[in-house]
Amino acid sequence: MIGPVASAALRIRVGSGGIMLPHYSPLKVAESWGVLMLSGLFPGRIDLGIGCAAGTSSKSRTSST
Repeated sequence: MIGPVASAALRIRVGSGGIMLPHYSPLKVAESWGVLMLSGLFPGRIDLGIGCAAGTSSKSRTSST
């Protein structure tokens, strides 16, 4: 959905909501969202929201900040 929106609107930044990394592999998130490809097609306009869910371990919380 981000790709079609970015291609239709030429000036606005588009992105995802917060993706909670403790629930997903960071590499899998980057691959699934095509971050590198989208950033190449729409430089400076793609935002990927990354967060840490409440209730995760302190090790997970520290690694995502």
